[in-house]
Amino acid sequence: MRQQGKADEVVVALEGDKIVVYRGGDASMANVIATEIESDLRSEVSERELARTPRQLKDAVALIEPVLQSLPGFQGFRLKRKEGLATVLTTDVAATRQALDAALNDLPDFISVEQSDPIVLTAAVRGGRPAPYVKGSSCAGGTWGYVVYETAAPSRRGVLTAAHTSIENNLQPLVFTTATNITDCRSGTLQSYVKEYRGRVDSSTVARYGVDISYHRNSSDTYEPYIWDGSSYRPVRYQYTPVTGSYLCKFGQVTRQTCGVLQDDLIWSNGYGYMSWIKADAGVSLMVDKGDSGGPVWSGFTYTDGVGIVHAQWGPTNMLYSELATLQDRGMGLTLLTSP
Repeated sequence: MRQQGKADEVVVALEGDKIVVYRGGDASMANVIATEIESDLRSEVSERELARTPRQLKDAVALIEPVLQSLPGFQGFRLKRKEGLATVLTTDVAATRQALDAALNDLPDFISVEQSDPIVLTAAVRGGRPAPYVKGSSCAGGTWGYVVYETAAPSRRGVLTAAHTSIENNLQPLVFTTATNITDCRSGTLQSYVKEYRGRVDSSTVARYGVDISYHRNSSDTYEPYIWDGSSYRPVRYQYTPVTGSYLCKFGQVTRQTCGVLQDDLIWSNGYGYMSWIKADAGVSLMVDKGDSGGPVWSGFTYTDGVGIVHAQWGPTNMLYSELATLQDRGMGLTLLTSP
């Protein structure tokens, strides 16, 4: 769907043991998707029509976003893609309704206002920083994500983490490179890391393009395609964009490994753009917390497919993450490093 430019025109969901394609009013997409999967599963692909496409919902909420951007209590938007509905997320419903009533003649009937938990950025713990995910290291940092390489220069490798800690420090150029001393938790000494922030001009354009990913490299480190899951290093097989209903896990240095199910709705995180949403397994009291930002999100039990980078907590049992597909979608010039 991404290759055909239709990622915002359809919704693909795993419902029980069936694949369901929700689409707009254009030509059928079920046959296109069926040809991409194994033949014995093709009869399990069905199709339904959307009242509004995700693109139409995004365009609609973009018109009201300027009214809400700086309003106290505003958290973002929730796009209920299969239902064709949008919700304004706020901790102060009365103030939000008042602002919308004053600015708009009439709010579209498919957009509602909802009381919400705060979206809390899981910023990296200040002070010392964990080391990158380097195979063989005795230190398994929790805020580093995936190892990547520069597409135009594959021998140059580094690691990903969340960009919002960079924005908090007012590092705003499109491509900003600086050497930064960070305490290496393997040796306890300061090492110089080069940070490069790609795919954005400043924090305001992050809201337009959904980029909460930054790239860091240290020429003295050897980077390999592994992530730490709290007990072992996992080789990364390839990059993967999961469908609704997929079971995903994450690792962070505070809450360690937790898992849950990918929800259909997209969540617009105020100031950062659209994020994917995982609801925790039953029995998980805290899915993610401060200190987990930038950690890897993956699919697989006996294998590991890279999915995303931890972004924020939305209530104790909900986690938001940035998709690794952002690397290609936004022309960041970075490619996930995978095992041979």
